[in-house]
Amino acid sequence: MSIHTQAIQYQYQNQQLEGYLVYPSPYIQPLSGLLMAPNWMGIKEGDIEMASEVAAQGYCVFVLDLYGQGRRPKDATQAGEWVSKIKNTEHEVGLLHAAHQAFLEQEFCKIDPNHIAAFGLCLGGHNVLEYARSGAEIKAAVSFHGSLDQSGLYNMQQFKGSVLVLDGACDPLVPRQQLQDFSEEMKKTGLDWQLISYGNTCHSFTEKTANNPGIQEYNEKSSKRGFQAMYELLEDVFQ
Repeated sequence: MSIHTQAIQYQYQNQQLEGYLVYPSPYIQPLSGLLMAPNWMGIKEGDIEMASEVAAQGYCVFVLDLYGQGRRPKDATQAGEWVSKIKNTEHEVGLLHAAHQAFLEQEFCKIDPNHIAAFGLCLGGHNVLEYARSGAEIKAAVSFHGSLDQSGLYNMQQFKGSVLVLDGACDPLVPRQQLQDFSEEMKKTGLDWQLISYGNTCHSFTEKTANNPGIQEYNEKSSKRGFQAMYELLEDVFQ
């Protein structure tokens, strides 16, 4: 089996975007599809590498674009400025919806339109939870070390899928009160949901280049456990 990567151009509100389709070949029947939302720095080489590892499990992955074709923040300061114009706005959900539609319409990899889920990293985790709250037609929303605040524009009771939040118990960038607030939000929904908090684990624990001790650190054990939890959920919801 080999893994293929294909750039996909699409649009949202007259903005040209470019995501990356990552999929295994050969395959026999249409694949389950996963929307992948990267962190606030946008699509990077590490995201394609991660998408390839996920695709090797038998999924077609679409790494979505938040900023525009070829447009990436030069540093964290600029990323923060750009994110402030997207996060907790209708624009955030609109971008994910546009990526979802492009994923369904692309012709490079056959996917089952009834077997779509979404996962995201950091900002991307927030993106997919807001997309779920908007009533997105996806089977599951998975957040890796994402913030759990919400825009208030949407309500998780509009969602019909499963929710999995994977948190680092020592993450200083996600206030611990957000976990309590999220739990209270989810208790009101009746949805299938999980919140897993990994001990001795900081922010960005799935990202191999994260090396800011005590704040953003790759944690191989927690990363493997997190992805295994996602795969187990996907196997369940795609049955």
